[in-house]
Amino acid sequence: MTIRNLVKELLTYPNLDAQILDIHGCQIMNSRYFEPRTTDNICLIPKSEINIKEALDKFNEEMTECAMSDQDALDELFDRGFTLEDLKEYRQDTYEWALGILNEE
Repeated sequence: MTIRNLVKELLTYPNLDAQILDIHGCQIMNSRYFEPRTTDNICLIPKSEINIKEALDKFNEEMTECAMSDQDALDELFDRGFTLEDLKEYRQDTYEWALGILNEE
């Protein structure tokens, strides 16, 4: 399936905020080209195959470099598929920051 067809297919679903899961029920978190990149084929990466701590560290670096509000940064974090449980397990400081924002609501 091409990306164009995948997007077209996904747009037919009524809840565009639904999570995409692999056949084992693991949430898709990322995509990348197959290596070595000899074709235009990409692979969808489930959460079970990423280093969550490393991904959260990278996210924190990205957020310190941009001028995004705390609420927008938290929304982006959740949109990328991270959960409070991920934060609690891998980034306690970010977990406490997120709880502070959620308690403000």
